[in-house]
Amino acid sequence: MKKIYLCIILSWLAITETYAQNAADVTWSDCFAEIMAEEGDEEAETWLALYDMLDDMAQHPLNINTATREELEALAFLTEKQVEELCEYLHFYGPMKSLNELKMIESLDFRRRRLLQCIVVAGKPDERMLPKLGDIMKYGKNTVTTDAKIPLYERKGDRNGYLGYKYKHWLKYDFNFNNRIRVGAVGSQDAGEPFLSKGNGSGYDYYSFYLQLKDMGRIENLTVGRYKLKMGMGLVANSSFNIGKASTVTGIGRNGNIIRVHSSRSEADYLQGAAATVRITKGLKATAFASYRPLDATLNDDGTARTIISAGYHRTTTEMEKKNNMHATDAGANISFNAKGMHVGATVMATHLDRELHPYSSQLYRKYFPAGYDFVNTAADYGYCNHRIEMNGETAIDKNGEVATINSIAVNIGDKMRLTLLQRYYSYKYAALHANSFSDGGEVRNESGLYLGGEWKPSPNLAVTAYTDYAYFAAPRYRISEASHSYDNMVSATWQSRGWKAGARYRLRLRQRDSSRDDKLIAYNTHRIRTYAAYDSDGKWGCRTQADITVAEYLQRETGWMLTESIYAKRKWMRVDLSAAYFNAESYESRVYAYEKMLPQTFGSISFFGKGIRYSLTARADIGKHIMFAAKIGVTNYFNRSTISSGYQTINASSMADIEMQARIKW
Repeated sequence: MKKIYLCIILSWLAITETYAQNAADVTWSDCFAEIMAEEGDEEAETWLALYDMLDDMAQHPLNINTATREELEALAFLTEKQVEELCEYLHFYGPMKSLNELKMIESLDFRRRRLLQCIVVAGKPDERMLPKLGDIMKYGKNTVTTDAKIPLYERKGDRNGYLGYKYKHWLKYDFNFNNRIRVGAVGSQDAGEPFLSKGNGSGYDYYSFYLQLKDMGRIENLTVGRYKLKMGMGLVANSSFNIGKASTVTGIGRNGNIIRVHSSRSEADYLQGAAATVRITKGLKATAFASYRPLDATLNDDGTARTIISAGYHRTTTEMEKKNNMHATDAGANISFNAKGMHVGATVMATHLDRELHPYSSQLYRKYFPAGYDFVNTAADYGYCNHRIEMNGETAIDKNGEVATINSIAVNIGDKMRLTLLQRYYSYKYAALHANSFSDGGEVRNESGLYLGGEWKPSPNLAVTAYTDYAYFAAPRYRISEASHSYDNMVSATWQSRGWKAGARYRLRLRQRDSSRDDKLIAYNTHRIRTYAAYDSDGKWGCRTQADITVAEYLQRETGWMLTESIYAKRKWMRVDLSAAYFNAESYESRVYAYEKMLPQTFGSISFFGKGIRYSLTARADIGKHIMFAAKIGVTNYFNRSTISSGYQTINASSMADIEMQARIKW
């Protein structure tokens, strides 16, 4: 009877398959916008790596019927329970005939299911044999993408200061064979950087090359060139990503080893060399990696490095002098074992710099910054998962014996509630140049804290999420000259039904900052409120109305608010997005944020302060299966200023407009 019941359900699911596939084709970025709407704000820039990953996977969807557990675990928005249920479903019922079968995964809510539909396909399960050269050449997919951004204004540096012209452009080539073989190259040029001249004689200011082989016998992953790496929970090595606190409620931030090609235009947080994961026996795997890459650094008078710069700008003579003036050599390994819901692992990583890192320690907040030529870190990660409980943790130590540890436990109370408790302690002297994990201060250093979050679904249409996080900082920080603490609290609710969706969120951050009047720390509090309502008509058209309010309290009370309206329409091969926002924020402290529809492979989160209006028009045309062309124009008009920005970025006008165009060819 169970098999008959399943067949009836699958038949019904198959009837609606076409609708689901069409919706998935156009909504991955809309799903991402929903995530940003719930928890973007100040952490918006930290979402760039996740955006790049999702965009990359949308271009090269994963076959869920042949995906390994590790590939599913790399999808950070899935909880361990959801990964476990997906694996069990595929094992018990066999390959999925349609992505609508994802509805059979009870723990997979609507938002995650829709996002998953955008980046996976239910393809035929193929035998994992070594591919033949003829098949690679015949069935491999080539993609060439080019993009250019044209400012309709002139900055001060464009007239006198920047080495290059004011246009930004990039070019990308990618070859993919069944997500098992990838070869690609990226070239990128920021506005103001020279092209084919003045230090960039090879053309673009930035290049990335990569080759990746996956599932080749015992070799699960071999990546050569530029790549991103995450080991355990990131206390030793994480150049991948870490995202918001609200997502931690749903399981993001768990243990996991990830090697991904660096196919984005970001010039930070990547390694250059080779990395490989080898399956030794069932459940036992080993990973090794090595890297040698150039860095930009600000130098002291004695030739030591004061700071490592990750912005990647080389627009002026001073910036060009810092280009590649320092090099880092990295090497490390990880071994992990996974069986019956339990996993354990160990990681070691060593870094050598060819210039001594010597921070300007006379500034209090830099006193305990990492320093020296050599850094060595080791860590043990551990965890256990079943249908009710998920436990994860990692403890690391540096060469001087300083400790960092993070531990979490999540409990699923039925299918409607999930509670997460997370503890971390990072010594203020802990030094790991490639660490990136859960934190309030943005570093795996000088922080201890306790986080409690919960997600409650009283009905299929309503979800409530809340968290509270306390952090203590034992040593001084930027603009904080002594030990301090912070509280971060958030509650949000989302409701959806038949194309309609509405939500509200309130976030209160209680922090401390130096006072300009005396030596005491004073309160620096920020209140942020967001409400929105949206409607989507089966992927054909949709609209969204959003209101944001910010109240900042530091020395004085300042407020900011913004109203945003966006609408899109899609007809066959064409989609058009239009958005407009009016903002009124008294200062930078009370700034407001907007996530704006951008062109493919381009991330867009903008902050505003002052009075003005922002509007944009984006159009995309998919001509057949092989050609895509997109264009966007965005305009910002300020009502209370005659100049925009400062320094070389100064625009002597009250408005600014940019045009961006992108073309992509697949064959």
